[in-house]
Amino acid sequence: MTLSIIAKNIVVNLKNIFSDLKMVSIWDDSTNSKFYFENNLANFSVQNLDKILIYNPEEDVFQNDNEQDKNLYENSKSWIGFNTLLYLSKDKSETSDLSINITQGASEKNKTALLILNFLMNFLKRSQKIFL
Repeated sequence: MTLSIIAKNIVVNLKNIFSDLKMVSIWDDSTNSKFYFENNLANFSVQNLDKILIYNPEEDVFQNDNEQDKNLYENSKSWIGFNTLLYLSKDKSETSDLSINITQGASEKNKTALLILNFLMNFLKRSQKIFL
């Protein structure tokens, strides 16, 4: 399973639990602003892989079925793994209620995936404890 699919599944599940968090965004270095995904996450796909994954295109090389090809594709692997930092919020605002940091995709089998959820304190206060 690819990183974009795993990240999307995590976001879909969190949106189901916290239904008031409608907006999903990521920081886009190319525009120096937030990039907002469609509410149904239709554009959370391979076409936006360069936005979903945090990496350095000038320095990072990737492992692919074709060993000569070092570019990033949906099924690429990396010795360092991949990182994704997503934000969920009620609306398009500067502040996000929940951030999701996902690290995975390392080519070595003994590398552990990591999922970090950071909740804004105000969001925690208004959320029901049963969800937490």
